[in-house]
Amino acid sequence: MQKAFCIEKPEFAGLIDVDDSYYDSIEGNKRASKKTHHGIGFCGMVAVIAMKDHDAGQVHAEVPESTSGNSLQGFVHKHTDSGVTVHTDDHKV
Repeated sequence: MQKAFCIEKPEFAGLIDVDDSYYDSIEGNKRASKKTHHGIGFCGMVAVIAMKDHDAGQVHAEVPESTSGNSLQGFVHKHTDSGVTVHTDDHKV
C-alpha cells in the first residue's frame, strides 16, 4: 500500500502552465463594521499557485508560504521533471 503512494519522480513532464491567483479570505465575508480595513490591494487575500500539464490534463494547486520568486520556483522544481517547458504569465503558449 505504501508503494502506491510513493512518488519516485515528479508529477509533471512536458508542457506545463503555471499561474498564481489571489482569493478573498474570511475578511471579505465580514460586515463592514467588523473588517480590519488594512488598506487596498492584496490585503486579506490568500495566494494560490497552480500548474497544469497540457498532455495529461493533470492539475496541482497549493497555498505557498510566500509569493517570492524563490518560493514559486521551488514549487515548480518540486513538481516537475528537468527539461519541461513552463509557461507563465510572461511566457504565453
